[in-house]
Amino acid sequence: MTERLLQLAKNEKMHRIELTVVAENKIALRLYGKLGFQIEGVSKDAFYSQDSKYHNIVNMGLILPQR
Repeated sequence: MTERLLQLAKNEKMHRIELTVVAENKIALRLYGKLGFQIEGVSKDAFYSQDSKYHNIVNMGLILPQR
C-alpha cells in the first residue's frame, strides 16, 4: 500500500514526502528506510501515548525522483 501511495505521489509530480514515526516502532522505521526515507531528526517527548508516557518521534523525509 505504501509503495502504491509513493507511485501516486510520483505521478502527481510531488517533490517531497515527510512522515513521523514513534521511535519505538522499529518495524515502521525499517520499512520506511527500505522505501528510501531518510531520518531528518528526532522530536523529544513529542507524543503522549495511552500508556501515560511521552515518546520520541522520528521525523523522516523522501525527495521523489523526477522523470
